[in-house]
Amino acid sequence: MECMVSGLAQNKMIELAKKYFHILPYKDIAAWSAMITAYVDEEQVDKVRDLFIRARLFNSMLEKNAVTWNAMINCYSRNDHCI
Repeated sequence: MECMVSGLAQNKMIELAKKYFHILPYKDIAAWSAMITAYVDEEQVDKVRDLFIRARLFNSMLEKNAVTWNAMINCYSRNDHCI
């Protein structure tokens, strides 16, 4: 199902990807990164921030990788926000 989230997100079907993301029993690094990257591509800074703050991304995600960090940095830099 993580592949479904990633595929939908890459094809700009963010709302549907979000539905699949929320029903995942276990969200791995690929699922988190797919959603973050999708929101970054759509320049939805608030949605990206919500994934980090409200969903407590870094408390529930077992591993963090360069893709996830780079997506966040890209999001803030593209939208003139300070981290």
